[in-house]
Amino acid sequence: MVEAGDTRFALVVTDPKKASATLNMLNTDKNEQAYNDNLKGKTFQEQIINAVLGVVGDGSQSGITFYKTDDKDKVNFVKVEPPKPPPPPEKKDEKKPF
Repeated sequence: MVEAGDTRFALVVTDPKKASATLNMLNTDKNEQAYNDNLKGKTFQEQIINAVLGVVGDGSQSGITFYKTDDKDKVNFVKVEPPKPPPPPEKKDEKKPF
């Protein structure tokens, strides 16, 4: 758990087998690259959230779930979800000659 300003963050191992594979030394470079590639955002806090999500995702593949508090007392934790991808662009109807 980490406290950063008005928010606490926690990484929780939800699947030990997957988490072990994610954190295995063989994945160190891959995890570091994913972290660095996702270190984006307007604020430092946004950058860290995006970078951590770049490594653990929604937890289903990594076995590690990311949580943050959403209350003034910093005791109510909610799952941090990766941003959903934008919807695909609409295809224009192709008009056929017949």
